[in-house]
Amino acid sequence: MTSHPAIKNQYLLTYALDQIVQKACGVTLTYAQDTSAQPKYPYISCSFITAEQETTVDWLGANRLIIISLQIDCHSDNALLASDTIRELREALMSPIYRDYLKKADIVPQTISKTQNRTILQDVNYDQCFGFDADFLVRAGVEHTEAELSLSDVEESDQAIESIVVPGTTEDGGETTNI
Repeated sequence: MTSHPAIKNQYLLTYALDQIVQKACGVTLTYAQDTSAQPKYPYISCSFITAEQETTVDWLGANRLIIISLQIDCHSDNALLASDTIRELREALMSPIYRDYLKKADIVPQTISKTQNRTILQDVNYDQCFGFDADFLVRAGVEHTEAELSLSDVEESDQAIESIVVPGTTEDGGETTNI
């Protein structure tokens, strides 16, 4: 039986990212350097570029803010599927729904790079890989529970605006305009 660390710091970020990957993309998240069996295609991997970078040289003690940088890639046997799946995750990380979810966990996405084709040795390697790098601001030392980080009650919606009523005078002499 594998025991997991407390849900804080780097584990908090990967735990929250795993929840988003499952909900938004419907695939598995794995650690890139995991030596166990490879998950079924497509899947998303993450790897720490910078595990912990202080935001200031002043020692702020407990619950200070740190920056964690991740390399996030989608692997598939189909290049278009890998590209589309990583695009879905990138868009999810920028959407208000998932940004609010991350904010509850004391995580704020800082920068998300453009999506890149990261396939190596395309003719030899059947693993098609597309990905991006992302920096996250995380409040260190704050422990969360699985219940706090559940995405089961989060519903994705289009959030499209049907029309906007603008007060004013219209061409036909009316008082409002629907855009």
